[in-house]
Amino acid sequence: MTRNRKSSRTFAATFSTIGAAAGILGCAALGGCYSEGGAGISLDEHTYYSTSWQPKTVFLKDTRTGEVIWTVDIPVGKQLTFKIEKGLGTKDGMTPDRLSWKIFEQGKSFGVLDNSLAVPGGVDKIIAWKLRPAPELPEDTGSGRRETPKEPPIRVAPEDAPKPMPTEPVPGTPPPGGPPTPGQAPPAPPPSPPSAPPIR
Repeated sequence: MTRNRKSSRTFAATFSTIGAAAGILGCAALGGCYSEGGAGISLDEHTYYSTSWQPKTVFLKDTRTGEVIWTVDIPVGKQLTFKIEKGLGTKDGMTPDRLSWKIFEQGKSFGVLDNSLAVPGGVDKIIAWKLRPAPELPEDTGSGRRETPKEPPIRVAPEDAPKPMPTEPVPGTPPPGGPPTPGQAPPAPPPSPPSAPPIR
């Protein structure tokens, strides 16, 4: 029984190792299993996510000239996957490698990298990324624009806000301090102060 149990554990471990190896070979055959940071094997393949609080821009610079020859603003909610293929660029020695890339929805594991560019090889190039101002909202699917949240507006009373109505005079009465209207009796004089009682 002990021998059989040990044999079962050995078989399970072997089967797991074979499965993992098959998965890696499958990723390699299909062009890589895309995951943030890279495929985990030597494919020179990289994937970057862009979020509202970390909107990324990836660029490639020629270290010989300092020129940025490729840059991509990854939209929020998307991923950029790219791969460097050595020896598939131009034959003049200036750009011997090929950079292939595509933007996918985040979480995409497979797909064809159908954009390409000849790039410098080896240490003649550097790939890096930087953050754009955050937070950044996802793309507006209607206009294709990226919109950044703005400061809330200062609330002020609108010019057309209702104002208190002035008190209207009673018809037929003159305005305070004004002359009587035509055909109207003048206002009665104010009562005279009471006289002192006679001295007896």
